[in-house]
Amino acid sequence: MNPAQLLQHFDRISEAPEAIPRLRRFILDLAVRGMLVGQDPNDEPASELLKRIRQEKESLLLNRKNKELQPFAMPDLDKIPYNIPSNWKWVVLGDTVNSHFGGGTPSKNNPMYWEGDIFWASVKDVGKGKYIDNTIDRITEEGLRNSSSNLISPGNLIVVTRMGLGKISINRVPIAINQDLRALTLSSLVSIDYYFNFFKTHGFEGAGLTVKGIRVEELMNLPIPLPP
Repeated sequence: MNPAQLLQHFDRISEAPEAIPRLRRFILDLAVRGMLVGQDPNDEPASELLKRIRQEKESLLLNRKNKELQPFAMPDLDKIPYNIPSNWKWVVLGDTVNSHFGGGTPSKNNPMYWEGDIFWASVKDVGKGKYIDNTIDRITEEGLRNSSSNLISPGNLIVVTRMGLGKISINRVPIAINQDLRALTLSSLVSIDYYFNFFKTHGFEGAGLTVKGIRVEELMNLPIPLPP
């Protein structure tokens, strides 16, 4: 179905069971595919945007001491799932991610690590809404220091990579995260809202023997259409 057909049949569709959530998802899906509105030929093509994104990443690599992302292969054009406007470009997620962080869980046997002032996010906190402004659990500075958790600054895409694969939110407050989550710091040149909507409609694919999950390498190599 395209936008014209949606409008033509809207009255009938809107009365179907669970119509509003399904319509909302459908409209978002059209938007992230570049099909909702006409494309402006005067817009800078996404290929030029990608060049500037890579320049930004190169600058960060020169000025940071921590380990940064390695280059990722471009997606196989034979495996692209659908066509996009000519001024858009298929990239892999890692091309537009400047850095990413995992997490961990302080020992539950040490009460000194818990009930502190640091928000600590787990799968229970992600996907309930677009934004994370609070968490069910909190940890202490000592708990953060004595675990593999990381304190994530506001404005990151928080992705569940196992035990609830596909849930996603944006943190608006500093949070520590557990091992089932990944925090993605996107390029300053892209819209985090676009990425949120893309993964809300497309989801993730993962594999595992006992727990469905996605490895970091698989996550970073997911193809995504980059708009101008």
